[in-house]
Amino acid sequence: MSRRTLGTLVAILLTGLFFWWLAASQRLAPVLEGLAAVDLRILLLAFPLVVLLQLGRAGRFVLLLERMRSGGLLASFRISCVHIALNFLLPFKLGEAAFPLLARRLMGVDLAAGTGALLTVRLLDLGALGAMLALSASWAVPALAQWRWLAALAACLAL
Repeated sequence: MSRRTLGTLVAILLTGLFFWWLAASQRLAPVLEGLAAVDLRILLLAFPLVVLLQLGRAGRFVLLLERMRSGGLLASFRISCVHIALNFLLPFKLGEAAFPLLARRLMGVDLAAGTGALLTVRLLDLGALGAMLALSASWAVPALAQWRWLAALAACLAL
């Protein structure tokens, strides 16, 4: 049995055990009630948007690691999807540590370059968040209205 097949079977087993635990402990009822209230059209619209978002994230990593890449956009897309899943599943944002390791494994990128790319992306995210905060503040605080055009320009550049 191949390693990938064994890993898939273990994942299916763990997922099944998790859902059995949810059903046995009566924790699944609120989840099902919440799902019943969801508009299916919005849920179906969200899926392609998530895929586009991950492609955008993958594109950023490809641009940052262009000289060292071997897998291109597809490998970077896989890394981006696993990276974001690990960020949500592991405690204390330990999923962030997975990016340089995944980049090394799937794209052959040096650990230092992968770490640098991750830090660069996070700094760009922080800059975009700061620019959007400045734009929001310029609309919310009348005294900052004169700086609204500069905040809008910064937000556009950051995004």
